[in-house]
Amino acid sequence: MGYRFDSANKSKNSSLAYLLLPSQLMIDNSRVSEPRKLNITTSLSSNKSFFGWFYNLILNRKHLIALISCELVSILGIAIGTKFFINQSLATQLTEQTKSELAVNDVDYHASFNKLKSQIELPLESRAILDEAVAANTAQIVTKHAVLGNKTYIMPHQALTNKIIGYVGKSDRYKVVEKRQSLAILVQRTPDKSINNVLTQSWLLQIVLVLLAFLLIAIWTFILRRSIIKPVSHLQQATEKFAAGDRNVRVQVFANDEIGKLAVSFNKMADSITKEFRRQENDAKLIEKLNQITIRLREVLSSEKIIKTAVSDIRDALQSDRVLFYSLDDHWQGKIIAKSVDYSWLSDSEENLSNPYFGEEYSDELAIGTVKTVHDIYDNNFSHSYLHQLESQAVKAYLLTPVFINRKLYGLLVIHQCSHERYWRDIEIYLFKQIAVQIGYALEQAELTQQIEQGRQTAKTSSWEEQQHQQALQNQVLELLDDVEGVVRGDLTVRADVNEGEIGTVADFFNSIVESLRDIIIKVKVSIVQLDEAIGSNETKVCYLTQQALAQTNEISRILDAVEQMTIAMQAVASSTQQAAQVANTVANTATKTGKAMDTTVENILTLREIVGKTAKKIKHLGQSTQEISRVIALINEISMQSNLLAINAGIEAERMGEESQGFVVVVEEVSELAARSAQATKEVAEIVENIQQETNEVVEAMQEGITQVTQGTQIVEDVKHDLSLILDISQQIDTLVQSISTATIYGVQTSQTVSELMKQVATNSQSTSESSMQVSKSLQKTVKISQQLQETLVGLKVN
Repeated sequence: MGYRFDSANKSKNSSLAYLLLPSQLMIDNSRVSEPRKLNITTSLSSNKSFFGWFYNLILNRKHLIALISCELVSILGIAIGTKFFINQSLATQLTEQTKSELAVNDVDYHASFNKLKSQIELPLESRAILDEAVAANTAQIVTKHAVLGNKTYIMPHQALTNKIIGYVGKSDRYKVVEKRQSLAILVQRTPDKSINNVLTQSWLLQIVLVLLAFLLIAIWTFILRRSIIKPVSHLQQATEKFAAGDRNVRVQVFANDEIGKLAVSFNKMADSITKEFRRQENDAKLIEKLNQITIRLREVLSSEKIIKTAVSDIRDALQSDRVLFYSLDDHWQGKIIAKSVDYSWLSDSEENLSNPYFGEEYSDELAIGTVKTVHDIYDNNFSHSYLHQLESQAVKAYLLTPVFINRKLYGLLVIHQCSHERYWRDIEIYLFKQIAVQIGYALEQAELTQQIEQGRQTAKTSSWEEQQHQQALQNQVLELLDDVEGVVRGDLTVRADVNEGEIGTVADFFNSIVESLRDIIIKVKVSIVQLDEAIGSNETKVCYLTQQALAQTNEISRILDAVEQMTIAMQAVASSTQQAAQVANTVANTATKTGKAMDTTVENILTLREIVGKTAKKIKHLGQSTQEISRVIALINEISMQSNLLAINAGIEAERMGEESQGFVVVVEEVSELAARSAQATKEVAEIVENIQQETNEVVEAMQEGITQVTQGTQIVEDVKHDLSLILDISQQIDTLVQSISTATIYGVQTSQTVSELMKQVATNSQSTSESSMQVSKSLQKTVKISQQLQETLVGLKVN
């Protein structure tokens, strides 16, 4: 194998040209390896736990990882890309340069190939270069780095082959017709020390840039952490503390950027929420105080205590300087009946007010549930006198509302703020209005309770008095009936007890009638005894006269004297008979008067019955009034049930709204509890009213029993009247008998006169005397019979 050294180019580029003779060039294709293929595979981790871990990181760590990753990717990408681009550029430039040099050498080689006069054999450092040149395509330049000694060279090389050039077909241009075996290999060797120096400086520069980039990243990371992450972390911690209930936590404003503005907004929001929360707490406390005031007002049943309790509790609840309650009459003249004043604002000027707040002028505005609100007395168009009146009491602001009882204006409730002007909040106005309404309800309840108690006491007293009066009347009537039964039995010694009232009057009349009957009976008995004696005596004499009439002519004078004595006796009997007739007439008149008195008694009893009936009607009306009270209680119970239902609906709505309505839930629970207490109070009042109705029904039943007993007493008096009618009939019969006796006595007197005349004519006509004597005897027998009948009638009468 021979070599040719090109000394002309040695000093310039140290190139070597290796000539390979055809006979000596042996190519072993089996030793030529296949080109290496770069198989780049990229695997993407699909571990979901990494994403889960990343997603669960806090914001500052996410931001830090993302920032570092982005910066590192950017810096490393720029560095590696720049490095790769520079290396590729330099390598390409150097390769092109060596190829150019090799092409120049190729030209020089062909020009001076035949002029070589000497051959220099140089050692071939690497047989692999020749193998790669032969294995490459024909005329293709192959570039490769090779280490010769302690230096690295860039060695492009190209195989030279024999070419046959000629025409192909009908073409008029030369083309390569055939390529033969390689004849030689051209090798250009260029050291890469300068390139390595450039690359080393590039690496040093890139390392410095990377270190500066890392330093800059660290600085910016610290700055961003201090300016963004740390304020955000503080804001997040403050938000958590605030959500946990710490209302005093606030965020320090670090800068005026978005986070600083967010911190300012958070502080403002916290202040607003804290203020609203405290306002809600105060409102809840006010509502709780309203409930307590309402409960205390309902527990008190005295109007004076209700008003005093209300004004004191209102001043404590609203923290005002003065609370007054004016009572108004029909002429709008007022009087302070209760007040609660701070000791520093005590004043006697309000005591002299007779027309407070000119209520009559604003009567149209004083409706139920209205509140006159004055935040500053000088901001309203008040009259000079009204303003002077307020200034005299040091009033700066006030609230005024009317209090009604049964829809009638009862008074004015006023709150004074004397220390300064005051803007009255809606919750305070609402509380003030509700307390005024509750005062009206409490006063109505107290008044109704007093009326119920008075009605109960009146009904109880009236019922007791009626029972006592009825019992006394019943006892008096029974006693009078016992006395009347005694008279009916013939006991004229009975005397009725004379008491006050109608029964006493009847008893007095009864005693007078019985006394008159007793006197008449005594006189009749005496007259009957005298009549019996006279008849007995005259009967003996008449019998003697009849038997001895014909034989005792000589004794006519003595008989005439006896007849004259009999005539005198008969006249006495006639006089007694007339007196008995007068007594019988008196008895009849007395019985008639007694009948009239009994009629009066019946009328009085009927009047008493009517009075008892009216009393029963009044008690029934009282029962109806208690039923009206029951209806009102039912209405109150219905209102309580509706309040409870509204409280349940409000509680459901509050639960739907979530945690932001916890204060409202407390209010709803208090309202529900208030509704339950109202229902319990209504139930107790309903029980009281039910007891009153029951007692009223018992009183009505007792009055009905009294009416029944009065009716029975009326019937008894009717029976007494009937018995007196019987007595009147008996008296009339006695009068008839006495009249008969009187007639018989008169007839006896006439007979005695006739006998006297006949006795004078006895001498001439004995027969006539005997007949007259027989007639007298018969008349005396009749008189005896009548006397016996009268005596039998009077036997049953007890006069002693």
